[in-house]
Amino acid sequence: MTGPGALEVLALLLLSTVLIALGFLLVLLGAAASQNEGTVKSKGLVVLLLGPIPLVLRGSARIALLAFALVAALLLLFLFLAF
Repeated sequence: MTGPGALEVLALLLLSTVLIALGFLLVLLGAAASQNEGTVKSKGLVVLLLGPIPLVLRGSARIALLAFALVAALLLLFLFLAF
């Protein structure tokens, strides 16, 4: 029995990268959609999980959107440099 070939590994890496990017997009869209709901202003915690490293931010939905945009930009930079 042999291991997976280079094409299978590349396909799995591409699929996992697309799923991660889709997850970031869904979280970003959810935060953008809930930003203007109601007139209640509350502050809370935002937790970003970058692999095994959690980033905990305190603030509003605006800070959450900025953090998600920063993570998305870093992900795109990583993908650009990796391929």
